[in-house]
Amino acid sequence: TIPAGRSLLGLPSTAWLWLFLSAISLARGVGGVQATTSIALLLNSLLHTDLGLYNGLAVSASALARSIAPALTGWTIGALHGFRVPFYLISCTCVATLVVATRVAALASAQSRPPPLDSAARAPLDSA
Repeated sequence: TIPAGRSLLGLPSTAWLWLFLSAISLARGVGGVQATTSIALLLNSLLHTDLGLYNGLAVSASALARSIAPALTGWTIGALHGFRVPFYLISCTCVATLVVATRVAALASAQSRPPPLDSAARAPLDSA
């Protein structure tokens, strides 16, 4: 049996709480930075025209979401007295992101990329 106020391995339950909260905060911080960078890398590798436009739209949408999300989530939790609505709201956002990402990938593959020149087709440089 586990004594009251203790958890597995004999550590106090508050120690486990802080350990997991610290791990989640670290993962969230690292994941946020990686997500922002990976969006830019994916856009640059998939699109070959108007890179500045699409990178600007992606950064603007990200900034807008980061500014609206805390207030919207706090309002839905406070107004509806529960965590179900924010969960469904985030789920719908994830599905919408998946749909948009799939369409961007389809559009990018439909764009024709000029084939690279092989070494035989390149004009040799005169060294004389």
